[in-house]
Amino acid sequence: KKPSARGNFDHLIFEQMRASFEKHAADLEALATSTPEGAVEREAEVRAAEEALAEARARQRASAFALREAEIAEWEAEGAVDAAVESVEAAEEALDTARTVAKDEERKLDDYLGGPYAAFEVLEGREGEAEEER
Repeated sequence: KKPSARGNFDHLIFEQMRASFEKHAADLEALATSTPEGAVEREAEVRAAEEALAEARARQRASAFALREAEIAEWEAEGAVDAAVESVEAAEEALDTARTVAKDEERKLDDYLGGPYAAFEVLEGREGEAEEER
């Protein structure tokens, strides 16, 4: 309907709607400008959570650094163990060689003592007997 064709009832309804809209707009404006209940507490909790997160991240970085240092130390220790194992194996090979050489030398000594040296002692004993007979 055109505004001139509207009656009192229509005007009354529009006035009630306008009043309702104005009240609702005022409520929304008040809500927008006011601080909601618990906002300060929630803000403090958010700030505390952010600080805890920053501290946790700092501890995580420190732990990651310590882990990396430990991994490097472990790697170096494994290298040292490998080198030590190689040294022990080389020493065992040298010891086996020395034992073999020692056995050969003992055999040669036994052969010498049982052979030429024993013959020398026999001859030396005869020479002493010959001198006594003279």
